[in-house]
Amino acid sequence: MKKFLTISLSGIMLFCLVFSGVTALAENNFDMTVPDKNSYLYLETPVQIASDGDVVAILDDGLKKAVVSGPDEIRYVDCLDAFSYGKIWDMEFWNGNLFLLAEGEEFRLFCYDQSGNSVSPSWLGSVETPSAIAVRASELFVFDGYRTIYKINLETEQTSSFKCKKPLFAKHIAADENFVYALSYSGILSEISLSDGSVSESAFSVSDTLDLLSYGGNLYAVNAEGFHAKNGEKVFSANVLDSYAADGGFYLLDGSTTISLYGQNFERIREIGSSSNKAGKLRNPTDVAFSGKTMAVADVGNNRLQIFDGDGNCVFIENTGKIAGLAWVAGTLYALAEDGGKLSAITNDGSGFDVRQTYRVSENISDIVSDGKRLYGYDSDSETLKIFSGGDFSGSVGKIVGAKKVKTSPVGKIFYYLTDDGVGSISAVGDTGVSLALEKEFGAVDFSVDAKGNLYVLGKGKEVRKYRRISGGYSLENSLTLENDRFSLDVVSAIEADGNGSLFVVSLSRHFVAKLTDNLGYDVEIGAYDDADLSGVTSSDDVFVSALLPCLMQKSKTDFELAEPTAGVDCVVFKGLSDEVYSYVLTSDGAFGYVPTSAISGEKADLIPRFTELKMLHTSGGDVYDYPLFSESAKQNSVGSTVKLKVIGSASGFHVGNHYWYEVEYELGGKTYRGFVLRTRVAEFSYLDNLTVVQTAKIAGGIASSVNVYSLSDDKSEVLRTLTEGDRVELLEAYDPEKEYTFVRLNPIDGNECVGYVKTKYLTTDTGLTDGQIIGIVLAACCALVTVAVVLFTKKAKRAY
Repeated sequence: MKKFLTISLSGIMLFCLVFSGVTALAENNFDMTVPDKNSYLYLETPVQIASDGDVVAILDDGLKKAVVSGPDEIRYVDCLDAFSYGKIWDMEFWNGNLFLLAEGEEFRLFCYDQSGNSVSPSWLGSVETPSAIAVRASELFVFDGYRTIYKINLETEQTSSFKCKKPLFAKHIAADENFVYALSYSGILSEISLSDGSVSESAFSVSDTLDLLSYGGNLYAVNAEGFHAKNGEKVFSANVLDSYAADGGFYLLDGSTTISLYGQNFERIREIGSSSNKAGKLRNPTDVAFSGKTMAVADVGNNRLQIFDGDGNCVFIENTGKIAGLAWVAGTLYALAEDGGKLSAITNDGSGFDVRQTYRVSENISDIVSDGKRLYGYDSDSETLKIFSGGDFSGSVGKIVGAKKVKTSPVGKIFYYLTDDGVGSISAVGDTGVSLALEKEFGAVDFSVDAKGNLYVLGKGKEVRKYRRISGGYSLENSLTLENDRFSLDVVSAIEADGNGSLFVVSLSRHFVAKLTDNLGYDVEIGAYDDADLSGVTSSDDVFVSALLPCLMQKSKTDFELAEPTAGVDCVVFKGLSDEVYSYVLTSDGAFGYVPTSAISGEKADLIPRFTELKMLHTSGGDVYDYPLFSESAKQNSVGSTVKLKVIGSASGFHVGNHYWYEVEYELGGKTYRGFVLRTRVAEFSYLDNLTVVQTAKIAGGIASSVNVYSLSDDKSEVLRTLTEGDRVELLEAYDPEKEYTFVRLNPIDGNECVGYVKTKYLTTDTGLTDGQIIGIVLAACCALVTVAVVLFTKKAKRAY
């Protein structure tokens, strides 16, 4: 089914495109240079924690790395092989060495030495099916299978093992001098003697236990609500994502970017990492506004406003709630509350910024804008731009229909607005007849205008375009997609030009503001960035880019290349996205992008299903998100499996962080929505009728307790369904025991059919015939037996006669 092709150098001339300087703000007191991550603890999505004395290891799902932080060092361990294999189930840390237990089709243990290299210690070969790990002092305990526990001396690598006298499958373990404590998947806690392997069940039970910790002579069960001691003496309530017990006390990860250390009595000792609610730090910023070099930021995630001076220092913070709009007028900053009806005026009287006045205004005012001398508000009800006067907005300077964003030029009374009609166009009030139409697929998010009347437009795929003002309209001068290490895995929410000719973009999910240089340039650092997942792609079939990997280019009108190619890279070509000039490929190391068709040798095959209509997998429904962010705050609606989700953009989905997504459009409650769904939560609405069933098979017994079905045979991150022994499937290609995966169709669940890939070794084809053929053979055999019986009976009757 899948044939790998090879990219050659024949017929290619690619040039490296190196953009010039990016300046990132707000990561370290808004320093005007990109901060060196090795100089401070940089976290994005911490999910696991372990420690050895004062040195802490933090597993970060956003970075795909483990961050090791100690008194004298901060270093990053690339754990991409473990993340690529599957979900990281548990982590242990000792003397600079890292141990990760990952769950793919089977559990697998990954080891990294003090230099961050992936290693295979001599004892690792003895471990076959690890399910849980724990470190006590210099000993690593590994629960293997249903009975075996390995004890490895990490200093000498001396290994011993013993068998439990009672079989169990451990979900979490902890150890002290006398026992290994094992928590089963059913929630039963067992105490396993280190001396003789005897097993006794404990009455101690905590619902939804995340981990077991042995500390200070006590055993703690930890769940999302806090720590629960076995002896009942201590209970500590906290929001817990992960925790760890070490000599220094308890380390607690609560889902923020801060790690807390508590003492034995749960008193807070210190914090590790940068807290995003401190002065100068941002959480999900959405907008910026400038007065000279002074910058105001809508710090929506923290429900506040921050003002920074020209050196990037935070000079003012005010808890304003969520902000819908910011605008400066003659040195006064106006902030419009998102819930409507409240307008704050902040000025600096020489002693510092402060809120000097608060106004109650019409709740219909959804955005504010300034021409430098007066403040205007967009009235979404009357669709007019109104003048702020006497503490409220009144009058009108023009009709603006369906505005999503309203901006003004730094010079002159010309107002620009971005329509919210699902297509996107920018029109001007006071500049009759001038407008800029944008493609629906571009998905304009925000725009800004400089002093020369040039437009800068930000698209949903992090593409920034510069349109130069010409007589009678606009001309596209330049464009780029923000895909360096500062913008990958990100949603960019706003763009703004200041009065000094500088352009800024706002990172919603990376929590910073970045300054772009002239001509929209920045440093791409091709080849230096080692996050080798699909972080650089957008949702447009025509602009699918990974600026971080070689051999891939952006397919665009300018056809500019991103890197020198490497000959001999295996890839799969997708016909649906390819033509005679460019071919869209998936490389063997998991990257998407375009290469010149002339550079590819081998037979082409369309190997990935492309969908146009989807539905949720279960009748109970699933979530649609405003952004491709798997978070509660981004949820748009929950829809059932009867709602038709029309795919927008890439029919094969796209990758952000650790998830595949589809961009979809759907109708719900008489309204049309546009959002994002996880590819693991949806199936095709109308089944692929052109698929031909070759034969049937079933899941064989005695090999695995459960078998995963994947959407792609080369990507184990998407499990479509889990099968067990005896489940039947339909083969969509001929059974070949030499192939690693087989393409199959599954029986419907809740009316949802599904296709995917199953490891061939888990299938048994019985006779190798389809059900229909088997039935036909049985019927034919029965007919034959009846015929023989009739003939014999007739002959016998004739003899008797």
